[in-house]
Amino acid sequence: MKQPYRVLVLQMAKLGDTLQTLMALKAAKQLYPELEITFVAREQFAKAAQSVSWINQVVTFPSGEIISEQSISRLASWLSPLVDEPWDMLLNWTYNDSSSFLSTLIPAHVKLGFSRKKDGSISCEDGWSCYVQGIVQSNIEQGIHLTDILTTQLLTALQIHIGEPQPVGQAAVTSRDFFSLSDEAETESAELLDSSKKWIAIQLGTGNEAKTVSPELLALFAKQILKSQPNYRIVLLGTEANRELEQRFMDRLIESESNELLAQKVISAVGFTSFDLWASIVGRSQWVIAGDTAVIHLASVLGVRVLNISVGPVRFLETGPYGNGHYVMRGAEIPVGDLVSTWNYANTEWTHQRKSPLSLEKALSFRSRIRSSEDGGGVVFEAMGGEPLTLNLWYASVLGDIARTWLCGWVPEAAKELKRSQISSDLSRELRQLRESTVVLHQIYDEAIRTAEQLTQKTQKLKSDRLMSLADKDEVQKLGLKLQELDQLVVRLAAVHPAFEVFVNMSVVMMHNLNGEKLSDLGDEAARVYRQLMDGVIVLNQWIDRTQEIAKPEIVVSSEKRRGHLRLVKNSVNSEDTL
Repeated sequence: MKQPYRVLVLQMAKLGDTLQTLMALKAAKQLYPELEITFVAREQFAKAAQSVSWINQVVTFPSGEIISEQSISRLASWLSPLVDEPWDMLLNWTYNDSSSFLSTLIPAHVKLGFSRKKDGSISCEDGWSCYVQGIVQSNIEQGIHLTDILTTQLLTALQIHIGEPQPVGQAAVTSRDFFSLSDEAETESAELLDSSKKWIAIQLGTGNEAKTVSPELLALFAKQILKSQPNYRIVLLGTEANRELEQRFMDRLIESESNELLAQKVISAVGFTSFDLWASIVGRSQWVIAGDTAVIHLASVLGVRVLNISVGPVRFLETGPYGNGHYVMRGAEIPVGDLVSTWNYANTEWTHQRKSPLSLEKALSFRSRIRSSEDGGGVVFEAMGGEPLTLNLWYASVLGDIARTWLCGWVPEAAKELKRSQISSDLSRELRQLRESTVVLHQIYDEAIRTAEQLTQKTQKLKSDRLMSLADKDEVQKLGLKLQELDQLVVRLAAVHPAFEVFVNMSVVMMHNLNGEKLSDLGDEAARVYRQLMDGVIVLNQWIDRTQEIAKPEIVVSSEKRRGHLRLVKNSVNSEDTL
């Protein structure tokens, strides 16, 4: 048996983040059984981790008590058991300023996530953390789910520091028995939900009013489903704070006397605050309907299908339901007809096999799918209505491949999953304009690489970084100023093409995290940063070129193939004549 490998996880964000963290940890635990995991969570969100049998210890962080009392001694007392001896690995997956201070105080041989430098500024301890800070925490829409980011970050680090994982085949991470729930909760949920019926759990409310789905829309949806699907029932979920939403839902459901019988097909569990009961109800449901809130991650963990009504400031590519066969709806307005059509389409996949597009009036609908490892792995959300791609959604996929190139060392074939029907003339025009500017961006980074290499070569010859001739000092300063000018050129390009903002952000984050002590080390590291950024530009160019190729009408492609064939024949004939 392998030596235990002690891992400390800091996850003090909200419940949804905790659930995504648990999915990533479960994947790692299956591959590396020797992991001994200690999980730090805020008191109000710790129950999910406490309900997992393979977590060795859960430590609750009394944030409210410490903040309210400003008690340094209380914090020191709480921290004491965590600093007795260095951890093998510390994962700071909270990704905020306050957690970075805590990460700095706790000793560990390997740290991932945010920490602090000696000058007090934030330090990204690994490449994925740079990506989180530079891209995920900005307004850039990117196409890698947070669960995949956490999983890849951890598994890559474990492979480096422990070695190859234990083969487990295609073991599923999600399952109905993911949590060890209390017998009382299981009994209560069994009594609440008639097992002879199929249940749709509707979660009312979210933590953000702008992301909250109208209870009237949900009630109209429930009304149509209950009338057309006699074997289905509805269970309402929510906190005590969602009582008003519950009332509005019921008022709309039974707004006419003929619909009062529908109320008998609806059970409310609003106000039931037990995590175990909540999880048990979701686990007994066939579907969960909700906005962007923790229940979509709970359902994902339990393998329950989700219809996520993604309204407001949500980036569903990062935080949507994880797994195969979930649906996400987007739109400034989502008519009840579109909502019902999407659910009916999703619920009857086994009959139509998704061979025809989903036709909707106003909303957009996306279906989740887990890619094969050959195609890049992770979850992807595929448009179901046949609508053309926007530049933002196209670029989100590109960023996924750029990140894999930067941080995994490989990338699947560019635009492999694109279809010609997804590429509009508007997108083609935008990509032509972008392609012209990527030529300039490529030239800038090519010059930046050469300049950083010159800086490295120059400073390697110096006897001291502090004592040098005026001529040497002048030359070093000129090279440094040239790099600054090249960086500013990229900033100006990004002002014209927001797609280049990713390169600006990543450059700032990675340059801030250079670790060299000497000028020559910093020059060498800067050259590596520019090479990495150049790799991203190359991937972007590949995507643009491949997308434009796919967009060509079939008659043009056939004509080009014929001309290519004629050139081959002509060359062959000429070769024979020469012989």
